[in-house]
Formats: sequence, C-alpha cells, structure tokens
Amino acid sequence: MNEETKSPEQSLPMTIPEQSKKVPPKGTSERRQYDRTAKQRSRSKAKQLGPQTPTADEWRDQFPKQYPAQQTELDRYATEFAESVLSELQVNSSHEIDACLDQVSRSLHGLKRGWLREVQTPAGELVSGAYFPDALGTIVYDAHRYDLEASPTFSGAYRELLKILDKKYGHEQTKDTRAIKAELDGTYALPPEPEIPRAPEPPAPEPPKLPTDAEVRATILARSRIELLESLQDQLSLDARQYLFGGVR
Repeated sequence: MNEETKSPEQSLPMTIPEQSKKVPPKGTSERRQYDRTAKQRSRSKAKQLGPQTPTADEWRDQFPKQYPAQQTELDRYATEFAESVLSELQVNSSHEIDACLDQVSRSLHGLKRGWLREVQTPAGELVSGAYFPDALGTIVYDAHRYDLEASPTFSGAYRELLKILDKKYGHEQTKDTRAIKAELDGTYALPPEPEIPRAPEPPAPEPPKLPTDAEVRATILARSRIELLESLQDQLSLDARQYLFGGVR
C-alpha cells in the first residue's frame, strides 16, 4: 500500500494549482476585496472554458482511454486498499462502505500524483477521472457511521487526504469543507438520524347511535299491536284486526 514516487512517464498534463492565500476575516475591507477578486477570477475562469474543455461525464469516459496505465495503477491501488481495510475491520463488503473506500483511495492517489483535470457541466476539477475533490465531505459522514477509522490502513489514508483537501479547498467555506475541517479539529459529530414518521392512528369507531325515547315508544307500541293481534286473531273480526294493526278501520 506504499505510494510510489511520481515519475515523468506517469505524469499527466494536469497539475494541482497553487494554494490560495489565507482568507481575511469576514466584515473587513480585505475580505470584501478578496471576495470581489474571487468572483472576478471565477468569471474569468468560466470564460476560458471553451469547447476543448470536456464535461465531467466526458472526462470520466476519456480518462481510462487516454491514460490506461494510470487507470490500471488506480484500479490496483483501490482494490488493494479496500481488501486491506475490510480485512482489518473484519466486515463484509457493502455498497456504502465500498463507495467510501473508492473515493478515499482514488482521490488520495490522484491528488498526490497531480491527476486533476478541469471540466465543465458542472464546472470544477475531477481527480483520477472520477471525483470532484472539493465535494468529498461525505467521506467524513461515512467514516463515522461505519467506524472505518478502526482500520489503521483507512485511518492513515483518510487523515492524509483530509489534510490535502483542507489545504487546497478549505477556503471555499462549503458544507463539504466545513465537515472536513471539523473532522480535523476533532469537533465533527454525526447528525441525528431522521425520525421515521409513524403511521397515523386509525380513527376511533363512532359509538352506536341510540334510539330516541320517541323511537323506543313507537317500536314498543308497534310490537305490542302485533303481539295483541296474533293472540286475538281467531277471536276478532277482520275490521277489528285491521284497526289494531294499521290504526284504521
């Protein structure tokens, strides 16, 4: 797992830009001037991106074709790194862990080799033809969630990568860079897991509707008439039975 010294044969036409100057404190005239200069630099950079600058997806496709030796080296390093980490952790491979290990190994290896390429759509830099290094804050979450630093191999590479990322992109003050800086400062904490909404309680059944007093009396009267008619039907005339049952003669 030792990193090799970069040789001219391995170098790509991609370099790591010089480290930005220290960002002045907010609210100062120096900071306002810094922000104006940064915006002007960003606009100028955007204008320089022409048709010859590939999109991120295009460069991901082109990198292994244009630099097969570098791609082979990356694949071998990423595979050995993942095998060592999983063995030390004594855990099985999973999609989430594998993704984090791949990000750490390929990004670290590519940054140390200077394998960066400016791309557009979205605009930025891709390292190793794979990842935007300034957007790697998710590795901090995954490292904590899966306790990946219990692996000495992972911890060594992870900490080295965080320092490179903080030095190179820490001035950007994004969600990713803040997570990385907090990790280096020892203040990072996993965000609380989102609460799973509980299913609403089923509505309580409505109580049975009780008959009114008038309805009860009417029911009793009707039943009494029927019972009386049945008991006297052999003794009453037809007119009497019609009167008792229907209330008419």
